[in-house]
Amino acid sequence: LKITSDNPSIIYEYLDLIVSNLIDVKEQLMLLAYGNVRKKTAVTLLKLVKTNFVNSKDKITISRSNLAKLIGIAKETLTRTLHDFKEEKLIEVYPKSIQLINKKKLLKIQ
Repeated sequence: LKITSDNPSIIYEYLDLIVSNLIDVKEQLMLLAYGNVRKKTAVTLLKLVKTNFVNSKDKITISRSNLAKLIGIAKETLTRTLHDFKEEKLIEVYPKSIQLINKKKLLKIQ
C-alpha cells in the first residue's frame, strides 16, 4: 500500500492494464457470440501468432482439438475451415502445426 501512495503512477498503469485486458476479453466474447466460423478461426490464428504462440519456424503449435475449443467450434468444423484456408493459400497445415502464409488476407476475412 505504501508503494502506491508514494508513487500514484503505478495505480494508473495498473488500471490501464486492467482496462486493456477487459477490452480484449469483450472483443473475444463478441467474436465468439456473433462471428462466423471463418472469421473466428482467422482471428484466433492471428492472435496466436501475435501472442508468441509459435515455434522457432513461425508455426503455431497447438492441437486441432485445443484450437477448436479455443475458437468455440467442433473439431470437424475446424478441419474443414483449415482445409479451405489452405486451398485459398492463406495457411499451410502440417501434422502438428499451422503456418500463416497470407496474414493480410486473413485479416480481411469477414
